[in-house]
Amino acid sequence: MEQICQLLSIEGTLQRGFSITLREGKPLASANLIQPGDVLDIQFKDGTVRSKV
Repeated sequence: MEQICQLLSIEGTLQRGFSITLREGKPLASANLIQPGDVLDIQFKDGTVRSKV
């Protein structure tokens, strides 16, 4: 059960190579929500990158 919880956690997801894209601290689930000029934070397992669209 503990292993399943780790795999499903945000940290586990990042460790598997995925990233989380945030705008104003909120996760984005669709590219349709992004507008030119938006500032995005992309969280990886080893740090975060800020990007302007």
